[in-house]
Amino acid sequence: MILLIGSDAYSPFRMDAIRDAIAKAAPGLPRVDIDAKWVYALQMADSAFSVEELERARVLLNAEGPCDEADFFVTPRKGTISPWSSKATDIFRNCGLKSILRVERGIRYRIGFPGAAPRPASAGQIGFAHEESPVFHTLPPAALGVLYDRMTEGVYQAVDDLFEEDEPRPGRTYDVLSKGVDAIREANEEIGLAISEPEMEYLAKSFKAAGRNPTDTELVMFGQVNSEHCRHKIFGAEFIIDGKKQRKSLFEMIKNTHAKRPQDTLSA
Repeated sequence: MILLIGSDAYSPFRMDAIRDAIAKAAPGLPRVDIDAKWVYALQMADSAFSVEELERARVLLNAEGPCDEADFFVTPRKGTISPWSSKATDIFRNCGLKSILRVERGIRYRIGFPGAAPRPASAGQIGFAHEESPVFHTLPPAALGVLYDRMTEGVYQAVDDLFEEDEPRPGRTYDVLSKGVDAIREANEEIGLAISEPEMEYLAKSFKAAGRNPTDTELVMFGQVNSEHCRHKIFGAEFIIDGKKQRKSLFEMIKNTHAKRPQDTLSA
């Protein structure tokens, strides 16, 4: 795998917003200096490695050269393929870059604090603090959470294994019959289902009624299929104004126009 460093990942405006969000998430933390640049991981075919194709890839990605020192990387979760990767890999293939099997994008972070001793920089990049310096800090979890999406991304000190694929692991069940809704809460935390408390109670009740425990596959599918984007379940919920339940839900009110004048509807 080859790592190439790219341009700044954020505009100055966006970077100010990130610093403000970090300050809000970790109030006791001094204001941080952040150097965030795009980093591109290239999975090369050993048997067909081409220096010329690597240079063409660098130009296509607007990359500057080999990745420099990093405190950590934020990339799509290891073991997953991002939509950006799928599209970029197709473009590389259409451009005839056959020695590059796949390309993925992440962000290389270097963190420091004003007044810290500058870290030796490579390739003209900005350096901050030496790790052995007493003023060098790592971000606390609350501040780190500002920099990535826990559902789709991970924070890694090394990304050498970004393209490695694990062998399929055996599934597991969650003991709803014994633990009730606590088992669903456990799954929600471990798998990252992002489902609400009412949904967890619904699942526990449903599987208890079925007389069996759910598998991790079933719970993941529920979390995806029953997402707000797919089902509009809030749109279809009871609509209450000033304490009075309305005759129609919000979604039914939206569809009311078509119900009143279907002859004028081109698309619904």
